[in-house]
Amino acid sequence: MFGRTQQGRFRCDLITNRYIFSGEIAAGGPLLPYLNNNDRAAIRLVNVTANLLDPAISSLSSFSHDELMALKDHTVLIRLVDAGAVVTRQLGGEREKLLVYTERFVIQGLFHTSPDRNRLLDIFEGPTGRWVAVSEAVLHP
Repeated sequence: MFGRTQQGRFRCDLITNRYIFSGEIAAGGPLLPYLNNNDRAAIRLVNVTANLLDPAISSLSSFSHDELMALKDHTVLIRLVDAGAVVTRQLGGEREKLLVYTERFVIQGLFHTSPDRNRLLDIFEGPTGRWVAVSEAVLHP
């Protein structure tokens, strides 16, 4: 059916410092264990459309591929499109409005903590520090 993804796939926009990749993360199961797996250096995307953030620096400003691997270390933000993907992640009840500065972007949003990681600093450390749940996020260039 149009607009629905297969089981274990999550429609998203994956943003790096140079590209926005729109497609599906092919996790093959729950999303967070896939993203937090330290044995994986990349995120597998399928049915991908890529757009260069600065088209003037390359002639390859936009392209599409059936499959693409995006390195986790180059990933700045993953915006989940599917409502089902969001419910797979239990958001903590405590929220803090923050600005996080990256090399290229400022991310503004509500950062969620959990009962076992309730200090704000804790959300950026430990096994879940690579991926932090943010709601009402705004990405500023």
